[in-house]
Amino acid sequence: MRTGIASRLRRRGAFPAALAAVAFAVGLGGCGEAEPELEGDGRALIVAIDAASFPHASRLIEDGRLPNLEAIASRGLGRPLRSMFAMEPSRNWTIVATGREARMSKIRGFERTKVGFTSFDRRVPALWNILTDAGLSVGVVGWWNTYPVEKVNGVFVSDARLSRGIAGREELRDWVGSAGGPFVHPEAWRDRVEAARAAEGVPGDTADPFADAEALPDWIDVAALREAHRTDAAIARVALEVEDGARPDVLMVYLPGLDPVSHVRWGAVHPRSARPGSRWKRDEREAALEALARYYAFLDGVVGELARRFGRTDLVMVVSGFGMEAANGPGPVTGLHKTANAVEGIVFARGPRIADVEERRRRVILMDVVPTLLGWLELPIAREMTGAPAYFLEPADPAGPPPDTVASYMHIAIERLGEEPGPGIREALIALDRDEYLRHRPEGTTPANLRTPRRERGR
Repeated sequence: MRTGIASRLRRRGAFPAALAAVAFAVGLGGCGEAEPELEGDGRALIVAIDAASFPHASRLIEDGRLPNLEAIASRGLGRPLRSMFAMEPSRNWTIVATGREARMSKIRGFERTKVGFTSFDRRVPALWNILTDAGLSVGVVGWWNTYPVEKVNGVFVSDARLSRGIAGREELRDWVGSAGGPFVHPEAWRDRVEAARAAEGVPGDTADPFADAEALPDWIDVAALREAHRTDAAIARVALEVEDGARPDVLMVYLPGLDPVSHVRWGAVHPRSARPGSRWKRDEREAALEALARYYAFLDGVVGELARRFGRTDLVMVVSGFGMEAANGPGPVTGLHKTANAVEGIVFARGPRIADVEERRRRVILMDVVPTLLGWLELPIAREMTGAPAYFLEPADPAGPPPDTVASYMHIAIERLGEEPGPGIREALIALDRDEYLRHRPEGTTPANLRTPRRERGR
């Protein structure tokens, strides 16, 4: 008999029991993993890793480089998570958080709209709003488009990318105010979050991905990649602080660093995409491949540090909204996510009622994440959501009625703790997005200048 979140909700009289588990089914398996030390109490962990490629992660698992993802797969699943076009972080991570297509959330992506997004632009409730309305506690750390933060039952830390950019832009500093703006909710957590961000140490105790930087090509901006590593490490420290201090029913963590790292390292995976006018020398390619593998290993270590706090009756899920592919264009960009070659992100999951039953297998897509999680938590799924519970989610009661549904969650109020930006702020946000999106490209380069080599293209 389950004694976790659903049972607590039933005791509160909040919802009927009915649904199933959130955790993406994956077909990698094999290593014998020791059982988690903790029993667990029906909580859930979602770790979002930007631009993690399922084919590449599979190769690293085969080489023994990702023991924590391998362990999750051995006790649950490890399969591709099918992305959607256009594969942009602001767009696709909003799809993951809402269970709806971009046309419904109104976050359509930077390339298409040339808009700098804030939390005000998302027009539909996200998972954290639904959980708060259901009486569950939630921790959200670093998710895209979450400034200003929203009021939730738990702890909310705005995406680190935006807060970092604001520090260098006078217009945005004025917008958020001299006190630093609503980056954290509740306010009582601000000092703890800032202390964790400023602390030293890398969760997971893995090797420095760029320890051999001198062996890399001189056109790779190692300083920018080290910044990505520092940012991911800071987000991981904050996430661990939220987990240890608040123990939310559901913890959601977004790690952005693999995307910029892969943009300039993917040419080592597919040498045909080398920077024009230059070719990867053998030692440079080997150094770049090793640095990329070490970055995957670093993120695997973060996953392990978080996952060990979740027990046998908890759900652990690791997802990526898209993968990476070879790119051929000016400057140091040798990897992109534009065509079908980058459509396979990852979904690794373990927990009760997660089973990769072969005869039930079907494609798992971005919109399935929220319905699957709601099912695992035994909460109703909105019929207006585009996705559905993933095939690997077994019913809470196989002999019982179908899971409960509701028509909509649009009645849930989204309470943002800041002011909606005016036209001047919008212009500054657009510039911020442009600077971040193009930071590894030379002046004058646009996404249209970059192309995938013909032999690497999908249909």
